[in-house]
Amino acid sequence: VNANDNLNHNIVKADSLLSIGESKSAADEYNDIGYYFYKNQNYNEALNYWKKSLKNYNKINDLYGISNLSNRVGVIYKNMGLWSDALKFYNKSYSISKNRLDDELFLKVAGKSLNNLGIINMVIGDYYRSLTFLNRSLNLKQKEKNKMGEARTLLNLVNVYTKLGNDYKALENLNKGEILAKTLDSQFLIAKALSYKASLFGSIMNWDSAKVYYKKSIDHYKEINDKKSLCYSLQDLGRIYLKTNEMKDAYIYLNDALELTKKNNFNDNLQIIY
Repeated sequence: VNANDNLNHNIVKADSLLSIGESKSAADEYNDIGYYFYKNQNYNEALNYWKKSLKNYNKINDLYGISNLSNRVGVIYKNMGLWSDALKFYNKSYSISKNRLDDELFLKVAGKSLNNLGIINMVIGDYYRSLTFLNRSLNLKQKEKNKMGEARTLLNLVNVYTKLGNDYKALENLNKGEILAKTLDSQFLIAKALSYKASLFGSIMNWDSAKVYYKKSIDHYKEINDKKSLCYSLQDLGRIYLKTNEMKDAYIYLNDALELTKKNNFNDNLQIIY
């Protein structure tokens, strides 16, 4: 049985459950289907099924389902470059989970939505607000002993401190995040650490080291087939080459980023490239 047959079976099952009024079971199935599409970077279909899931959790007032799926829908809007929609759903998620932190499930979702609120505020340039959300997220992830989540948030803090020009705090969080990433053997987080290290070198105009670490991150992202993160590293490396007046290399990397962006419909990347 191939993946498509399984997927079609699950879709039929979810629709059938819905037709007989089994909203909770249908919502759970739609959630899983959405996650399959998300992992395969098909964001339109992920959004479609996660919204169906959210609609059914809303119908039965399943607060955990509503909080979890609101965060997930926010992630898709973020990946589509629709910041205000992402903020709306992240805020909705956190407004439910923040009053239920004694429950492990809500604690986990709160940590995620705070991290995501931090990311969006960083993207729109509200760095101090971003720090507030990320530090709250870090506290919750440490409380739930979620090492993977802790590493992600530490690395997001690196990004914000780099943008604020606080290289000392950026490096402090980078070292902590990188150690955790290696301990967890997470290739994604190791690649992230490499790209943030490159960004840090770029911020102090050490162009050669920035190029080295961006290239390392690009190799890692290709290896794990993370096209979205690959786009960011390609365009950032292209920009470094622009700064060093190496126009041929700049064109190659920026063009690769642009082609990948168009091919995969990464609208947020397009906004940044242009």
